[in-house]
Amino acid sequence: MTLLSQASLDDASAAGTQEPSSQSRPRRSGTRLRIRWRHIAALMLLALIGWFQYQIWFGRGNLLNVQTMREEIQVQKASNELMRQDNERLASDIADLREGQDKMEEIARQELGMIKPNEIFVQYTKP
Repeated sequence: MTLLSQASLDDASAAGTQEPSSQSRPRRSGTRLRIRWRHIAALMLLALIGWFQYQIWFGRGNLLNVQTMREEIQVQKASNELMRQDNERLASDIADLREGQDKMEEIARQELGMIKPNEIFVQYTKP
C-alpha cells in the first residue's frame, strides 16, 4: 500500500468508528434544494428578460411603433404651425374690422365693387 491509500484508510477508519449521522442527508437534499431554487430563479429571470425583450420588439410600444409615432408627431407639429399662422392672420383681420373702417372699406371696394359718393369707378380690362 502506498502512503496515500494508507492515509485514506486511516481517515475512513476514523470516520467508520462513528455511525453515519442523519444530518448529512438533509444537508445534501438542502444543497440540492438550494441548487434547484437557483435554477428556478435563473429560469424565472431569463423568462422575465425574454418577456421584456418581446415587449420592446413586438409589444404595444415597440420600437417600430415609436418611430412611426415620432414621424406623425413631426407632421402634426408642422400642421399646427401652419394653423397657428392662419389663426394669427385671422385674429389680425378681426382686430382691424373691430377697430377701424379701413378694412371694411377695402373689402367693400374689392369684393363688392362699392364706391363712395361722388367717386367714379373705372375698370380696366386686358385686351
